Amino acid sequence: MDSSHLPESATKRLDELLAECLRAPASSQDEVLERACEELPESAAELRHRFQLLRELGLGGLCADDTVAGAAEPRIFGDFELGELLGMGGMGVVHRARQLSLERDVVVKLIRPDLCHLPGTRERFRREAEAIARLQHPGIVPIYVVDEHEGVPFFAMAAVDGQSIAERLEELAGCAPESLGGKDLAPGLAGLDWVSACLAVTAQVADALEHAGRRGILHRDVKPSNVMLDIEGRAHLIDFGLHALIEAGTGGDRLTREGVAPGTLLYQAPEQLERGHYDTRSEVYALGAMLYELLALRPPFQGGSRSETERLIRKGGADALPLRNRKVRADVDAVVRKSLAPEPGRRYASLADFAADLRRLLAGEPVSARPDGALYRLRRWVTRQPALATASLAAALLAVSLPTVVILQQASHVRTMERAYLAEREAREESDDLAQVLADLLETASPELSTPNAAGLALLDPWEERVRDRLAKRPRRKAEMLSFLGRLHGFLGSFEKGRELLLEALGEYDRAAEDLSEDELPPLARERAEARVRLANMLETASMDTQVLKQMDPLIADLTLGYGESHWQTIAAKADRLRLLVSLGEEGAPSEEELDAAMRGALAVLESAPDATPKLEARFAGWIGSMLVRRAMRASGDERRSIAEESVE
Repeated sequence: MDSSHLPESATKRLDELLAECLRAPASSQDEVLERACEELPESAAELRHRFQLLRELGLGGLCADDTVAGAAEPRIFGDFELGELLGMGGMGVVHRARQLSLERDVVVKLIRPDLCHLPGTRERFRREAEAIARLQHPGIVPIYVVDEHEGVPFFAMAAVDGQSIAERLEELAGCAPESLGGKDLAPGLAGLDWVSACLAVTAQVADALEHAGRRGILHRDVKPSNVMLDIEGRAHLIDFGLHALIEAGTGGDRLTREGVAPGTLLYQAPEQLERGHYDTRSEVYALGAMLYELLALRPPFQGGSRSETERLIRKGGADALPLRNRKVRADVDAVVRKSLAPEPGRRYASLADFAADLRRLLAGEPVSARPDGALYRLRRWVTRQPALATASLAAALLAVSLPTVVILQQASHVRTMERAYLAEREAREESDDLAQVLADLLETASPELSTPNAAGLALLDPWEERVRDRLAKRPRRKAEMLSFLGRLHGFLGSFEKGRELLLEALGEYDRAAEDLSEDELPPLARERAEARVRLANMLETASMDTQVLKQMDPLIADLTLGYGESHWQTIAAKADRLRLLVSLGEEGAPSEEELDAAMRGALAVLESAPDATPKLEARFAGWIGSMLVRRAMRASGDERRSIAEESVE
């Protein structure tokens, strides 16, 4: 049966009535069908035939409130024998199938006819889907056929022997990402650690997206369920651009009318939610969100409701990956963070750039992504935490007027503050207005800001008491704020007061640790280590080396717990402890040769760690140089000359 004998207006109305039947709940579809047949009695037989066909194919009950079972037995659909129902969704249903003419296994996706009933939509779908089918890339599942059978649009694509990333993530739910290896993602990735396997797979997907993008085609629905992994660990993109074609072809169908942007919410960029805009940088964002989920086994932004998730996406600033997976290095975090930047202009300009940084990570090479600058991070933090900014930063920075150069010089210390506040988003009952003033100030900060003065120090005292009073029952938050205030005093040269506040903060961290489980201790240990480093720096400035040495053992313990023994911070702290033992002539001090080996080993680790600070590298290089000079002074002749040359190098 076909409708070719009907006038165009009648054919259009038949399609519209069929669409109404499909949209109706399953319990009322027969009634809707009968009304449709009464309206078009000359097409009643065709309406019943086509609707029965759709039911058998699993397309007859895709109303949001219905659950539909696919055909239990194989059935012939044109050149295909449809088998197992693999899934269903807003576009239609997916079957495992056999193409009879070529005797090959395929996957057939049947498109809901009600999505294609508007004039010109079927032709647009065919034309643009065929353009996608012409894409030739190992990372894109090829589409073999784009056609229509008995009024049902469909396409057939290659069958991938494997499973989707979404299926793997579902199976790994509840696992600690640190415990996983490459084989847990795919058997063929057994030689890689989990982080490297995730980076390698994401780079493959980026290559495929870049290939299509150069040909003017965007996927528009990058997510774990649209990436298949074969047993060798090769990634294959499916549904390439077809969701977008359907949505565009319907002229803004149900999803658009309800205000839902195309794509899947967890992987949508802020500009999609706000303006419905989508381009290459939006694709970068979606892929970055998928990589974050792979590394952390949880999406970067997920609230208790759709509105809460949208709010988190717009706000940006996902929890630092090392908080979710301690095996994620800082440079990996920087790359993912760049891909997830709320502002499109701060993301990678292309998928090729993103893929290049992913491969640099795999090769152990420096990446183009860098941690966000101090002013940008502080401004973003103020925007996300207006109340806390009002209570502390506003008073300290606006009233005391810290110069911009001081903020920039201490950029490394801002890292701890940001990490802590990202990890615990909690509302505060304070004014948003002053926080916005501070955000604007930081965005346009200039050298004209006035110099700190002694009177300004007195303004910090009320804020100390405010922190103590308001956070008395929240020791971890209290420790964070006391540590921050202690650092401010250090900025202003009030080292004694700064040391007192930092010591108080360490006590609060110890109190907070008593209520944490073993799994929750590493993040706190990292925060406490930052506070100890600040305290040690102040003690060293005051030439209180004996007191510095007393902080080294607990510092090393915190760094080991927080980052691991092989992390550059832990190795550097151990070498620094040996230096202090020698300098102070303490019992157990290493020999000169042992100290030299430890210092050189630490320097080598620092030089190879992309997130190590140049300042710390310079300090270790300077210490090694000083040791060489002392050795040269004790030597004679050629040996002295050789040592002196090494010292200069």
